[in-house]
Amino acid sequence: MKVLFFIGSLATGGAERQLTILARGLSRRGHEVRVLTLFPGGKFFDELESLPKIEVRSLWSAKGRTKLVRVLQVMASPFVLRRHLVGEPCVYSMLEVTNFIAWMATRYMRDTRLIWGVRSSNMQGHWKMALFDKLCAHVSPGIDMLIANSNAGLEALLDRGYAPPEHTVIPNGIDTNKFKHNPEMRAEMRNALGVSASQY
Repeated sequence: MKVLFFIGSLATGGAERQLTILARGLSRRGHEVRVLTLFPGGKFFDELESLPKIEVRSLWSAKGRTKLVRVLQVMASPFVLRRHLVGEPCVYSMLEVTNFIAWMATRYMRDTRLIWGVRSSNMQGHWKMALFDKLCAHVSPGIDMLIANSNAGLEALLDRGYAPPEHTVIPNGIDTNKFKHNPEMRAEMRNALGVSASQY
């Protein structure tokens, strides 16, 4: 399988971590993986860039220094992204801004399937996210599939007007080799905090 992931950045964050885990896992299984971001840099960008079988690139060499330049970069991004999508059978984008950019870039590309990853259950935050959430809900019938990371998140998306042809829930993946119970560290931390072993 060949897949291209697209996200705004790979700085520390939940969606960014999940994309990294998924990209690494697919690559280890022999799939061809590419990762595109709007802007370079970030903990997970460096991590993926160090892996020999995963190609990591950015649409822009740096984020614009002024708000006007950043707005122009976002407006031009669908056209820049489209040049990277030639020959790509599957694009998996994550988060509202990049999901909308990916939808614009893949319009009329019949051989490219677009999958959206939406990670939130509500949009009561920044106005920009709320705006792109409304835009994504409006154009969602034009994508191929939507993936949410929780049933509550999917229900909230459908309630807000998202209407993708197909949708599913895939919970966040956890690296159980890295995140596991460690009795020694538990005891050390509780001791440092002055919490007894029996306290919750």
